[in-house]
Amino acid sequence: MITDYGIEAKSNAEIISELGGRFREYRLFRNLTQREVAELSGVSIFTISQFEIGEARNIGYGTILSLLRSIGFIEEAEKLLPPLPSLPNQLIKSRNKKERVRHER
Repeated sequence: MITDYGIEAKSNAEIISELGGRFREYRLFRNLTQREVAELSGVSIFTISQFEIGEARNIGYGTILSLLRSIGFIEEAEKLLPPLPSLPNQLIKSRNKKERVRHER
């Protein structure tokens, strides 16, 4: 699991490898074959297989989004960079800002 030793201690390849294993579990939970996911996502069966066994360490974010969408979990992608909460002082500043920002040269 990613949190066993803290995600900070893991390489990108290790994180992606573990995510591939989790993806397999979610795919099976949805009762989908790799072929069905390939058809839904437009990702090759080979890539899906390599991702699930932890060998696709350089898989692109767009591919991961396609795979999440194919198994019905695209909303989880927002957790990567959730919207920042507005702080009261930021709200006041944003109300007083002009619509266009110009920088002096």
